[in-house]
Amino acid sequence: GKTLNKGMYPEYKPDNKGYPAQQSNPAPTYNNTNNSGGGGRGGGGGGSSAAAQQAAKEKTAQNTQLSQIDRLLGILGSQESQGMSAIESGYGSQKQRLTEQEQKAMAGYQDQFLKNDQNKQKGVEQVDDFANTSYNSLQSLLRGANAGVSSVGRQLVPHVVAKGAGTRRKDVFDTAGENTQAITSAKGDAEDQFRYGFEDLGNQRNDQIKNLRQGINQ
Repeated sequence: GKTLNKGMYPEYKPDNKGYPAQQSNPAPTYNNTNNSGGGGRGGGGGGSSAAAQQAAKEKTAQNTQLSQIDRLLGILGSQESQGMSAIESGYGSQKQRLTEQEQKAMAGYQDQFLKNDQNKQKGVEQVDDFANTSYNSLQSLLRGANAGVSSVGRQLVPHVVAKGAGTRRKDVFDTAGENTQAITSAKGDAEDQFRYGFEDLGNQRNDQIKNLRQGINQ
């Protein structure tokens, strides 16, 4: 008959009972972390697998919760960022307008000071012109009355003119001084009002920020 190749099949040898002896294979090795016996290893393996699955489920649930918290924090952070941006934008616009109004008002007061000084100078010049005109007119009258060389012409006329000019000049300076005081007082009141206005804007901004954060944290 046909001869079989011995290398193709495992070789069996009969044992003492006449049965072929089964080829021995090495037993698989396990990393045992349990100090109990062999039966304990089998039970421990099943328990470890169940514990690992439970731990994985808990980890997944925890990650889901963390993701939800992160998403919620992101939404809240976005709301706060948008709210703060709107508050700062409104505050900046109002502050800029108030600053422009203040600058315009202060420039107006400076113009009033300048005009007052100009009016004072003009008033002094008018008084000087009045004095010169009055002196010349009186001298002409006195010459017409043949009193130009008299003591009246030499002494009285200059005295009368100087006195009249002095009164007028005093009125000019008094008026200018009163105007300066009035302008200074009005300027001070305006500065106070603008200072209060800036403080009020800052307080409104702080209240809006406080309300925003309280609304988000509720």
